[in-house]
Amino acid sequence: MIAFPVWRVVDMAPTTSFPGHFGVFVEMMNSIETLVFPLLIVLITCLGFYQALVARYVANTRARVGVRVYLARRLASTTGCAAALFFVQTLTAFIVAYVVWPAVGDPSLESDVSAAQATAASYTDFAFGTFLRQGELFFGIAYSLWVALAAAAYAALAVCLLVTISNRILALASPFLLYVASDLTFALAGVPQLSFRASTFPMGLTGSDPLLVSAPNLLLAAFVIGFVVYAIRRAPTNPRLA
Repeated sequence: MIAFPVWRVVDMAPTTSFPGHFGVFVEMMNSIETLVFPLLIVLITCLGFYQALVARYVANTRARVGVRVYLARRLASTTGCAAALFFVQTLTAFIVAYVVWPAVGDPSLESDVSAAQATAASYTDFAFGTFLRQGELFFGIAYSLWVALAAAAYAALAVCLLVTISNRILALASPFLLYVASDLTFALAGVPQLSFRASTFPMGLTGSDPLLVSAPNLLLAAFVIGFVVYAIRRAPTNPRLA
């Protein structure tokens, strides 16, 4: 899972020229994972809770642990796992692009593009170019945290939906359906930068306002926080946790 973006760029290297180290990073982050990002999160982090609900495991724990505590712990472990996994994956891609790639001789970098030109281009070819202006290390950590935040939001959303919607399969699928629907809706409206996918993976959004691009994920995070509070407060009377 973590190595998939690295494998992608290594496989592309013999036949592709990259415009600088940022170009290497972009190719890793533009893998097929970006199309199914919430689905991967749900499959990796939420199936355990789904199985616990099906087996009515919660009912067996209520005598030992309060249902609110149980749900809060589930949310913490699920979101923590999702955030940690995608933080490490994104940071690994950054390390490969900015540390490993130069160490092995910068294979397949465009020879007619200087390092300064490639760096200047990355400021405008990336909606979060302001991160890059603060330095490569700052960019690597800040962007990895951004992807981790999005992963945590989708994981928490799936958990909350599992205890809210009676159809558990629909609950698991809803984060992905929301993600795809936003992609299609805003692409047809001519503002693809407002989709959840573009907000998480904004490569190629030349000249886009970083605040505008970040808005969808920030709104999603705010909604999920409210949903989490609601789900935990309602837990003692929630029949799906009985």
